[in-house]
Parts: sequence; structure tokens; C-alpha cells
Amino acid sequence: MDQATALAALHRGELVAIITLRANFSHAIAQGEETTISVSVDNVNTDTRRESGRADGGTRHCDGEDHRL
Repeated sequence: MDQATALAALHRGELVAIITLRANFSHAIAQGEETTISVSVDNVNTDTRRESGRADGGTRHCDGEDHRL
């Protein structure tokens, strides 16, 4: 799904979150480099604690080894 379609679906309430990976995300991970992702959440009408494990919206750091990537 492209970004514009995802944002429209988020605003319509069809999605509660969008995770966007940078274009070079896989390459960066493969090279052992740090990289970022973008997470947009609209959970005004949805309790996402069960789905996300935590609902505090904090930033998390992980590397490929932690998640077997």
C-alpha cells in the first residue's frame, strides 16, 4: 500500500497504525547499520494495548539480532 492510500485509510478509521520503512531499510539492517522506521498511530477509538503489547507510544531500539532479521 502506498503512503497516500495508507494515510487516507488511517484518517477514515480503517487502519489504526502505519509502519513506514525507509527505502534502504533492508540494506541498512543487512550491513549492521542503525536505521529508523516511522509509526503513525490513530487509536482514538481503538484500544491497541492487546495488539501492540504496550500502549505508551515510546520509542524502541532493536537490532536484527534481537528479532532474527
